[in-house]
Amino acid sequence: RWTGAFYRHGRFTSVEGMDLHDMWVRRTSTYSFAHSDSHAGISVRNVTWRLDPSIVGDDLAGTVTGYIGRAPGASLTDATSDARNIRLVSAEGGGSNARHGQPLGIVPDRSMISSLNESFYIFADRQSHWNRCVKLAVMRREDGMSYVQVNSAFRYHNSSWLRGDDAFDAAIAHEMWIKRHEDTYPVALSVDQGGYGIHSLQWEVNASTASAFDRTDTSQSGSVLGNVGTSPGSFVAFTTDVRKILLVSGSTVGRHYKHVTGCGEIVPDPAMPSATATEASWLF
Repeated sequence: RWTGAFYRHGRFTSVEGMDLHDMWVRRTSTYSFAHSDSHAGISVRNVTWRLDPSIVGDDLAGTVTGYIGRAPGASLTDATSDARNIRLVSAEGGGSNARHGQPLGIVPDRSMISSLNESFYIFADRQSHWNRCVKLAVMRREDGMSYVQVNSAFRYHNSSWLRGDDAFDAAIAHEMWIKRHEDTYPVALSVDQGGYGIHSLQWEVNASTASAFDRTDTSQSGSVLGNVGTSPGSFVAFTTDVRKILLVSGSTVGRHYKHVTGCGEIVPDPAMPSATATEASWLF
């Protein structure tokens, strides 16, 4: 279904190279919904799609594109029986209060004790003398799947910071937590929500083996003919998890855009909450 539209000045021939999260943050304007080619807004038609049964399962590495929320968080993999085997590699900060910081990294959270079923991390970025920090947890639950969730957010004022000094490790993160300025900062679940958030999280499994993860969904593809509408949208396919459905391409709808032929690609939306089994956001 159609959820919104915007534009940002730039020159691209494909989606490759676009920083879609930054484009949304710096958007020039928004558009209304175009239900036909006689309408002044913009929409999309003739969306092609395919269902990939391998998505969401026993992967050994991956990226959580959208914003990560509190429990239950976003699922990662069932490829390990130990949450400590999953390493959070990198991420981007976001939310309306942390849009333009310099990411420093993700490191183990030494204020917590990791175990077989849970491990803990701290993400930090910097804007001038302020560090914006998010505490995360990797949780292995009864269904055998490991999830990542955000537990809290806080900030730290580094009065001694010098330009070019962006050192960050577990010891520094622990000091930031101990000397935090405020420990109840809101957790942002989208680019425009107040507080601090995490998106575009990269992770990997350090274990050498992965268990099988059987899925009953079958590979298929198709097209949604005609204009994509707002809620309830258009039927695509039967599946146990919408993250297995990949939106591939489409074409524009609207009086001013019906003849546009460039690009037409559809990609995961980094400015919206991370995908779940029941909902995933895409950007055309």
